[in-house]
Amino acid sequence: KKIRHYIYNYKLRIVLLGKTGSGRSSLANTILGKDVFEVKNFTSSAVTHCRSEAQRVHGRSLAVVDTPGVFHSGLSEKEQKREIERCISECAPGPHAFLIVLKVENQQMQHYILSVLSLHIRMLFHL
Repeated sequence: KKIRHYIYNYKLRIVLLGKTGSGRSSLANTILGKDVFEVKNFTSSAVTHCRSEAQRVHGRSLAVVDTPGVFHSGLSEKEQKREIERCISECAPGPHAFLIVLKVENQQMQHYILSVLSLHIRMLFHL
């Protein structure tokens, strides 16, 4: 009972990383189960600062942080790094997970990514 109480009351902190236009904000909305992050067209002005939202989802407390897009964000590399570090600090005492969001536009790339991930998962869990 204590473990269940801890799991449901402890906030799971997730940081989303990815290229501009990869779908980070859409994924954040999907994770949280509602449209709390503004989804912009790739050609419109990109996010240049982190945004975070916390919600209860299926009884579980979640905090999702959307970072500025890598490339095309209007920030220099140094500014991007500083802003991502600030995003991570918003997840004090630290994030539980980093989700790297990729936009897979063709099936060949999708199969390649899945095969690479499959290999690493097998290595990680000795399957």
